[in-house]
Amino acid sequence: GCLCSYFNENQYPDEAKREEIANACNAVIQKPGKKLSDLERVTSLKVYNWFANRRKEIKRRANIEAAILESHGIDVQSPGGHSNSDDVDGNDYSEQDDSTSHSDHQDPISLAVEMAAVNHTILALARQGANEIKTEALDDD
Repeated sequence: GCLCSYFNENQYPDEAKREEIANACNAVIQKPGKKLSDLERVTSLKVYNWFANRRKEIKRRANIEAAILESHGIDVQSPGGHSNSDDVDGNDYSEQDDSTSHSDHQDPISLAVEMAAVNHTILALARQGANEIKTEALDDD
């Protein structure tokens, strides 16, 4: 629990900071007169992993939120209020090395499957957001 406030302060703690966080956590979970087992004890490595996972999770959520907004036709990237679709035409994507380029060569089927999977995830999350829905209702696909 005590990790969250550290995370809000600094998402990339260095070794010394991770040690400090680990010690703080151990102080919280330490029962008087009882030594923490290796499993319970927080180490700087555990802190490191926690932070890495937390960053990934936040990024994933941001991506999903962006995807949801986009699927509702809300333009995410351009705060200027104009649609950013007109900037895209100027760029030649074939030169780019990053992960977007390989999707051009992907066969349409697997692309469709991928899109379906993404949409499914978004739907599931959107439904999950409406907490009133009981999980049983999701099973009758």
